[in-house]
Amino acid sequence: AEWLVTLPEGDGFDYVEGFVVANNDDPCNGWPTVPMDSNQVFDPVHVPSSAGPVLYCLELALHYRKTARSSDVNKVINKL
Repeated sequence: AEWLVTLPEGDGFDYVEGFVVANNDDPCNGWPTVPMDSNQVFDPVHVPSSAGPVLYCLELALHYRKTARSSDVNKVINKL
């Protein structure tokens, strides 16, 4: 995450936020605490079996103009 926020302007994402949860079903600090819309549920099946005891989740945003070609946006993302 630190690397993402130290990239020069234009070389990275415009917004980076993260949070940490325990890799378990504890209602105080595990999967149930992952912020989701009321119609969504965190599915631990998607967590790799090799994952450690802590999960770090990132929320990223890349702002672009509506006129930008998707290939241009993909170039920025793939570069990261």
